[in-house]
Amino acid sequence: MQIFAYNNPYNQMGQILSSMIPFGVFAGRQFDATYEAPEVSRQSDGRIKVNGPDGEEQLLADAKPNDVVITSTLTNFSVDFISALQTVAEFDAKGIRVIAYQEDFDSTNLREQVLIQSLPLMHKFRRNAFKARRLNQLAGIETAVKKGKFTGRKPISPADFPDFGKYYNQYMMREIGKGEFAKKLKVSRPTLDKLLEDFTKKKGE
Repeated sequence: MQIFAYNNPYNQMGQILSSMIPFGVFAGRQFDATYEAPEVSRQSDGRIKVNGPDGEEQLLADAKPNDVVITSTLTNFSVDFISALQTVAEFDAKGIRVIAYQEDFDSTNLREQVLIQSLPLMHKFRRNAFKARRLNQLAGIETAVKKGKFTGRKPISPADFPDFGKYYNQYMMREIGKGEFAKKLKVSRPTLDKLLEDFTKKKGE
């Protein structure tokens, strides 16, 4: 049996576990290895980029049945409870024990096993809740349209950005690229393309 630490240095709620197990049934024992969550950043086009190896995937691949994974909090896996529990379920399916100190969570306990077995129900509920919200939104829009109170979302335009002209000139002078242009406006690349099309069209009129 090996005992692994899982840290998420980008989670402000998570305490970083050192080389020694701090407390619990394995207190005082050294971790056999430590894995960390990768840094995640949002690109200018809105996509999520993972920087570096995914410690969670690597840990899931390396750990063997009867091994133990210890983390300071389940939020190191995900801030969404169902997603965090899904990660625990993947370890559990391989016979790997997961312990989270802050939630007093131990995947071998009956209480936690009931939660893991309830995951299919949780996933169905989340899907149905999303569908229900969407249907309610559509019904609300339909009612508002009938009452003449819904005109739709106002389309975004260059006029919504006070510094658009300045950045546009820098872009045309090749001082900044399109990616940096979008980043300065805090919009995605497709949105910037639409803004540029609208701006150049109005300039030609």
